[in-house]
Amino acid sequence: MRFPSSLALISLVFAASTLFLIEHFDVWTSFLSHPFWSSKVNWIGMGIGAVISLALHAFVHGNKRRLIITTLVFAVLAFGLYLFTSVSKETFAASYAEDMLAGKFWYFSFMAYIASVFSLFSFAITAVLSDKN
Repeated sequence: MRFPSSLALISLVFAASTLFLIEHFDVWTSFLSHPFWSSKVNWIGMGIGAVISLALHAFVHGNKRRLIITTLVFAVLAFGLYLFTSVSKETFAASYAEDMLAGKFWYFSFMAYIASVFSLFSFAITAVLSDKN
C-alpha cells in the first residue's frame, strides 16, 4: 500500500470544500437533517469520509478499474443511505418525536450519508482527472 497521490489529496480538498459550501448554505436542513445538529453531523461525517477515502485511495492507487468500481459502490451506498435516512426522518416525525430509535437511526444514518457523499465526491473527481488506464 502506498500513500495516496497528490491527485487524491486534491480530490479530498475538493470534496471537503464542496460539503462545506453545502452546509454553509443550509442545503442539508432543507431536505434531510435537523437544523439543531446539521452542522455537527456534517463535520463528523466529513472526518469519517476523509479517513475512509484516504485508506481506499491507497488501495486503488494506479488502477482505473478499481477507481471506477469504488466510485460506483459509493454512489449506490449514498443512494441507499439517502433512502434510509429519509424513512428514519419520516418515522421519527410521524411519532411526534417519541420514537427514540428512529431518531437515532436518522442521526447516525445521516452521518453515514455525509461520509459516503464525501467519499463519492472524492473518488469521482479522482476518476475524472486520472489519466491512467
